[in-house]
Amino acid sequence: MASVLNIVFNDFTRDSRVRKISRSLAAHGYAVRILCMYEEGLPRMEQKEGYTVTRFEIKSRKWKHIVLLRPLMYLEFIWKSLRYLRETDVLHINDVEPLPIGVIFRILSLGRVKLVYDAHELESAKKGVGPKGQKMVRIIERSARPFVSGFITISESVAKYYRETHGFDPVILFNCPPSVPYEGPNDGLRTEFGLTEEDIIFIYQGGLAPGRGIEQLLEAFSSLKKPHRHLVILGFGRLEELVKQADEAHSNIHFKASVPMEQLLRVTAGADVGFSMLSRDCENHETTLPNKLFEYMAARIPVIVSPVREMSRYVRDFGIGHVLQTNSPEAIVEVVEHIEKSELDRFKAALESYAGQFTWEVMEKKLIALYDQVCETPDR
Repeated sequence: MASVLNIVFNDFTRDSRVRKISRSLAAHGYAVRILCMYEEGLPRMEQKEGYTVTRFEIKSRKWKHIVLLRPLMYLEFIWKSLRYLRETDVLHINDVEPLPIGVIFRILSLGRVKLVYDAHELESAKKGVGPKGQKMVRIIERSARPFVSGFITISESVAKYYRETHGFDPVILFNCPPSVPYEGPNDGLRTEFGLTEEDIIFIYQGGLAPGRGIEQLLEAFSSLKKPHRHLVILGFGRLEELVKQADEAHSNIHFKASVPMEQLLRVTAGADVGFSMLSRDCENHETTLPNKLFEYMAARIPVIVSPVREMSRYVRDFGIGHVLQTNSPEAIVEVVEHIEKSELDRFKAALESYAGQFTWEVMEKKLIALYDQVCETPDR
């Protein structure tokens, strides 16, 4: 069976998408090695779930924000990766940053090695990417197009952009959790925080970073007039201290540290409603479908989401929750204070109907079909 070199420019400790893809490929007989970045305290090499993880210490990485010195990072990564090229049949490149490496390796192999590009986001429209950066991303992706044998992305809107702009033929893989037997709601969060059946538990899970609605959620729940509405914020990140301060100041706001991926579904199922919020200040947010949306669906809890284009369309089409008018604290309060458990039951019935469509097993079939096609296509 073919061998796959899966390249990602992070330390591969929290990248659930890369993990699931690697595990699925390994389970179907592909020999998979992940090449990623070394961080202090992590093993330089380890075996996980049928694949190998190799972490490189890229010393020139500290200069990557200096445009003229950025090629040094690529050259160092290429030099350390070359030993694996001879035994590789497919390069799986995650995000645009390592895409030039994939193109170079394909050229060095004289077209023998196939290139699969996995765009986890609308790369040219990410928050914080200025006009020059956007132009550079478009140039890289357009230049790479003739070398790409397979293309994967995360939503219909992103796929439409790449199809119309660069001529890619996208396979859409949602970052859904694996299918596990649904055990129903549980009292885990109620017990942990001393809440009753009368209380409605709203949960936010994921990165605690600006642009995710954390500050607005804290302001909204700190000003609620209606009782029995509690917010649990589960995760880690830059705003963790702010959340902890709100936890101490308000009896209806609770912080919970992030949990291992294997425990997340059960913890989430202890809530009644899940928040998925994104700021409306970049096109990438308008077109993405966050992991947490599918995690809430797997846990069978209704959602409240920002009015960003792609996410709100899914919530409305499937009837699984509320779409906020705006991301303001006032709009959040309006929905939270008027939501009732009888309404949540209707949303849960819809979730039960659709949950089976959004599992990793469904995505895995599309992934393997793409890889089979890529591996069977003659070299060019």
